Amino acid sequence: MYVETAGGENPTFQCPQPHVIRLGGISATISSYESLALRGYIVDAILLFRDEYYRNWEYLHPYFADRGLKVVSLDAPPEKHLDPDTNFALTEKYYQQIVPASQEGGIFDALMHLDNCHANRLQELESMPRRTLDTIWWPFVQHGLVKSEKDVNVIDSASGDTFSVYNGKSKGDSTLLTSNSSSLLDSQFDGSASWWTQALGHAHPSLTLAAARAAGSYHGDTIGAMDACEEGVYTCEWHESKGYWLDPPTIGIRKGKVVITLPGAIAAEAGGDAESSPGTLSETYDVQTRLQTELAQVYRGFIERTLQNLQLDGKRSLAALVLEPIVMGAGGMIFVDPLFQRILVDVVRSSPVGGPQVSTSGPDWAGLPVIFDEVFVGLYRLAIKKADALLHGHSYTAYPVGCEVANETLELVEKLTTSEEWKESQSKWKVVEDQAAPVIWSLWDPRFVDTISRLPVVGEVMTLGTVLSIKIADDAEGYQSHSAQRILESIKEVANVDGVSPIAGGASYSINYRTLGSVAYFMLSLNTSPALVRSVEDRIWKTLAAASR
Repeated sequence: MYVETAGGENPTFQCPQPHVIRLGGISATISSYESLALRGYIVDAILLFRDEYYRNWEYLHPYFADRGLKVVSLDAPPEKHLDPDTNFALTEKYYQQIVPASQEGGIFDALMHLDNCHANRLQELESMPRRTLDTIWWPFVQHGLVKSEKDVNVIDSASGDTFSVYNGKSKGDSTLLTSNSSSLLDSQFDGSASWWTQALGHAHPSLTLAAARAAGSYHGDTIGAMDACEEGVYTCEWHESKGYWLDPPTIGIRKGKVVITLPGAIAAEAGGDAESSPGTLSETYDVQTRLQTELAQVYRGFIERTLQNLQLDGKRSLAALVLEPIVMGAGGMIFVDPLFQRILVDVVRSSPVGGPQVSTSGPDWAGLPVIFDEVFVGLYRLAIKKADALLHGHSYTAYPVGCEVANETLELVEKLTTSEEWKESQSKWKVVEDQAAPVIWSLWDPRFVDTISRLPVVGEVMTLGTVLSIKIADDAEGYQSHSAQRILESIKEVANVDGVSPIAGGASYSINYRTLGSVAYFMLSLNTSPALVRSVEDRIWKTLAAASR
C-alpha cells in the first residue's frame, strides 16, 4: 500500500532511486504506480492526503479510475505540536476523525475495496483448476494423466527462478498443509526455465525497463511448417512429412564416463561397436581435433552414401539442411555428437544434393543452404558480441523492442561471464583460462553429475551449460514412457530444506521440471545462485537415490 505525501511515498519504495529525488505530487504517484506495474505487481488502491492548495486528488481520481484503480483521499494529519501532550491529543482526534466509530469514510471504503479485491483473487485462484480442465488444451501434455484439479499447477506469479503456486489451502483441506501453513502460496523452483525461455530469470527489472523504453506498435509472426516434422507417436492423419531425417549419434555420461552412442546404421559401418569413449567432455567437443579420427571418416562415409541413395531414389527434392545444434530438445533432450553435425554440414555444402555441382574453390560455400534452429545454443554460435549476434534474424531484425531487450540481456550476460560464480563453476569443470581446447562446462556440479550417473535407476546423464538431462534406466518405451515422471514425481511436493532455504524469503519450495518420455530435464537461468543450484541438486539426488533402493 502506498500513501502519497508531499515528501514522497512510504513505506519502502520499490524503485532503486535515492530518497532525495523522490518528489511528491501527481508525477511521483503515477511513476510509483507504473514502476510497480512494470515489476509485475497488482495495484488495487491508492491512498493520498488531501492538499487543498494543489488538489492532486481531483486529477488522480479519474486518471486511475480509467485503469481500474480505486483512489481514496484523506484529510492530512495536523502539524506536529511542540507540546507532547497537545500533540498527542491532536493526533488522537485526527485518528478518530478518519476512523470513526460509525465505520464510515475513506479508510473503511478502502478496506472494503481491498477485501473485495482479495476475495476475488482467491476466487480466481480456487476456480482456476476447474476452469482450466474445462477449457484448456495443452499441446504437450498427456491429458489422460491430468484427471483432477490437483493435477493443475496454478502459478500466481514468478520472480527470479521461482514460481509462487497456489496450494488450495483456502478451502480448509488439511491434507494440503505444508510447513508454510499460513500461506496460500508455495515457492516452486522453475526447473525447466519455463521451457527454455528464461536466461536471467523471471521479471528481471532491467529487461522490463528495456522493453518499455523501446515499446511501440510492432509485430512479427512465425508460422510453423508442420510437414517439416518427422512422423512420430503424435502424428495425425493430416500430417504428411516432407523431408528425410537422420538418426544421430548421441553423447551421454554413464557411471561417470563420457560415452558416444551410435545408431545401428552407423555402428554397422564402425565395425559393430555401438559405443565409443572419446575422453573428457572437453575432448568430445574439440571437433577440430576429432576431424582427423577414424570415427569422423565413418560419419563422412555414412552421410555421403545416405545422400547418394536419396538422389538415386528420386522421390525427394532436397531444399535445405535444417538442424538443431548441440541439443535436440523436442526429441528427448538429445545431445548430438557435434562432430557428426560438423561433418554433415561440410558434406551438404560440398555435394551436388538437389542441384548441379558448384565449385567450392572460391570463398563462398556451395550445395544446400543450412538452417540452424537456435533453441539451446542461442546467440553463441554466431558471436558473443552484440553487433554480430543481432544478425540472428527474425527474433531481432527490424524489431525495436526485441533489439533493446537483446542489448540489455547481452550486457547482463557479459557481466556474468566474468563473475565469481561462473569462474567457480568453470574451475570445478577444470576449465583453464585462455585454454586452446573448447571451453566445455556446466553450472551443475560435476561431482553431482558423476554421482547420479552411477545410480541404478539412471541410464544416462548429460549436462551442458544450464541444462541437465537424466534418462531413466531399463525403459524401452522411450518417448511414450512415463517412467521419468513417475520416479521424480515427489520432487514437485513442497519439502523443508536443511539449513537456510536459498529461495527468496527463506521459504520451503518444490521443483517444477519437464519430462520427455523416459527423460527428465532441468534448466537453470544463467544467474541462478550457486546456493540454489546446490539445493536443487540435493533434492534431485535424494529422489533418485530413494528410487534406486
